Amino acid sequence: MSNRVHHVLKRRSEHKVHQKWIFTDKSGNNPRKHSTIAIRRAIENAGIEDFRVHDFRHTCASRLVQNGMTVQETAHILGHTNIATTMRYAHLEQNKVAEKMKAVIDRFND
Repeated sequence: MSNRVHHVLKRRSEHKVHQKWIFTDKSGNNPRKHSTIAIRRAIENAGIEDFRVHDFRHTCASRLVQNGMTVQETAHILGHTNIATTMRYAHLEQNKVAEKMKAVIDRFND
């Protein structure tokens, strides 16, 4: 969490702002519905087919693992309690797995 976010949340707490959601719509409700609608509209306008908003989560998990984050760390970020769930999200690239296996085998041969 950045210092600025920490400061804003601390001020909210000090001013007794007790809402269920940190980020809300104008009525103080969960804004997720509105953002989901906007994202779906953008996907449709871009002409992208066969794509769900939830696919962003899969893409995020894949990119985290592909860029060096462990599956356990990725699971923590995604809020998964079961590593198997994260493994489905991570979409490990077979060529990357093969490269790492070759590197391990090469070390044994040295």
